[in-house]
Amino acid sequence: MTARFTGAMIDGHAHFHAGYEPSRFLDAASTNFRRFATPGPDNNWLGVLMLCDMRDQNTLDGPWRDLVSSSVEGSDGEWSARLIGNPCPAVLFTHSFREPLLVIPGRQVATRERLEVLLLGIAETYPDGGTMDETLAWGVENDALTVLPWGVGKWLGRRGAIIERLLRTEHVRQCVLVGDSGIRPSAWSEPAQFKYARACGVRILPGTDPLPMAEEQTRVGSFGALLDYPIALDGDPVATLKHAIRAPGVTLKPFGRSQGNTRFLRNQVRLRLKRTG
Repeated sequence: MTARFTGAMIDGHAHFHAGYEPSRFLDAASTNFRRFATPGPDNNWLGVLMLCDMRDQNTLDGPWRDLVSSSVEGSDGEWSARLIGNPCPAVLFTHSFREPLLVIPGRQVATRERLEVLLLGIAETYPDGGTMDETLAWGVENDALTVLPWGVGKWLGRRGAIIERLLRTEHVRQCVLVGDSGIRPSAWSEPAQFKYARACGVRILPGTDPLPMAEEQTRVGSFGALLDYPIALDGDPVATLKHAIRAPGVTLKPFGRSQGNTRFLRNQVRLRLKRTG
């Protein structure tokens, strides 16, 4: 019998960095999704992690290659893994005591303007260093779920003006989403670009955006969006999810909370020391 779900809990910006452990990563995502899921007998949700591999990284064909058609020992039982979907294969993790998790491949691309673009739901790779316009055009041509993600200090000044220009351009607004980040401190005011995007009907897809530090993998699944749309695992669930996320009439409700100021400052210092060390 085909597994069907009433909706999905989506982390729209996940990373599996070097030093992360599959079992800890999956357990954390499941636990965090459960914290924010609406309880009730009719709420049968699928956990979805939008993986954003960076340059020279291919998680599904690298660190996780041996996980497919095998199992991962979690804290309270095994996660079993298998590939599903075509033409963009995703990894479905199932567990005896936890809701299933669907890990969908994608890329985080650094553009020439020193901005980032997320290209989600694709198996293809795209190199860093292209212009923003080139990167967005490639994403649209290849049916990627194309997201402009907020980044620390990157939406200010000249680069902030580029984001504003894109959001003012009608054909761009019709094919992109804006990405909120769990890195953005909860005490900070919402970026002006978010307010403008919302007013123009551009959808906002939140995600945790965990940093390359081992303890950050426990944040996966703690910040994202609840998609109120039925999902079936037969056929092409990746295409179904991309369609639903883009559709203006489908509810995409944010959940979770971004990090506090103390954690943000501590992590930024640690990142800078790591880069200069």
